[in-house]
Amino acid sequence: MFTLPSVQAIRAIRYLPRLIWVTLGTLLLATQLSGCMTTAVILATQYVEKLPTLCSKLSSVERALTERCGPYKPDTLLAKDVNTTVFEACPLTNFAREPARWHGLPELLAKGATPERCIQAPLLAMAEKTPCPAFSQMATPTLEAVEWLAVADAGSISGPVLHMLTCPEAEKAGLSKLVAQWVQQGSLQSNKTPFSVLSNIHPSSLGQPWVNDLLAAGHRPAQAIANDASGFERALAQGDVEAIAWWINKVPSLVHRAPAKGAGFVPWLPLARTMSPGFAADDATRLRTAKALIDSGASLNASLPHARHITVNDYARSMQPQMWAALQDLPSTQAR
Repeated sequence: MFTLPSVQAIRAIRYLPRLIWVTLGTLLLATQLSGCMTTAVILATQYVEKLPTLCSKLSSVERALTERCGPYKPDTLLAKDVNTTVFEACPLTNFAREPARWHGLPELLAKGATPERCIQAPLLAMAEKTPCPAFSQMATPTLEAVEWLAVADAGSISGPVLHMLTCPEAEKAGLSKLVAQWVQQGSLQSNKTPFSVLSNIHPSSLGQPWVNDLLAAGHRPAQAIANDASGFERALAQGDVEAIAWWINKVPSLVHRAPAKGAGFVPWLPLARTMSPGFAADDATRLRTAKALIDSGASLNASLPHARHITVNDYARSMQPQMWAALQDLPSTQAR
């Protein structure tokens, strides 16, 4: 026998979204036809329980971080929410991770958010997601928030953040002064940092005065290369001739060979690495790097560490035929 829902049920149901109403109607019809109202109620309850929480029921921070609730809007965060973990991270870290929410950092700090509550430092999350943000395009309050976090949060002192604050965009926005401040405060002492400081400086900033202060304080380029050669590798990939020269001047053996990246790896030849597919952004960058290495003494006749019967010349001819031909025309190559 078909039984109509009660008046109270109808009044409650009419306030549900249309999608839920249609679904419940379908369930009720299907089950009523089979004479089982209990089954309909159970199915409807299970369906409603699986629905996401209404945006109006979320905390102000959760709402700002939930895409279906729309983008973050300034002046909508409540002070009681700004230090509460959401999605396994503190609000500062969540906002720092996404460029679209960076402009919310000032409001979080103004309403009492503290990086001490964060498992991952906010600026580290920013650096890992965006290695070189467009700092020069940030609004002043957002830039000031970044500066505050760099100074106030000890967790900001890390390899990725150091690289981020020394990249060209950071230099353009005047943020490299923060790294100079770290150096002056002794925050980057070689016995205090678990990462290679010199290797994490952006290649374009190796000529900064504070780099000499690091060297005077005991940082050794040879040790940095032995621990982590990524800084030199980035200079090669970017075709930064000045940075390449800086590294080779400090560690002359680099022109011929770089140390293995770890156990199970073999040393690598910078000139051969330059010829690897996808290593450089374009042929112009690749040629600029190769020329800088050859001018400094790198040889196309050197054998590859993992295949002694193959020379860099053979490898270049196989991997980059056009580049190989261009290298043969270099005066420094012909002189050898």
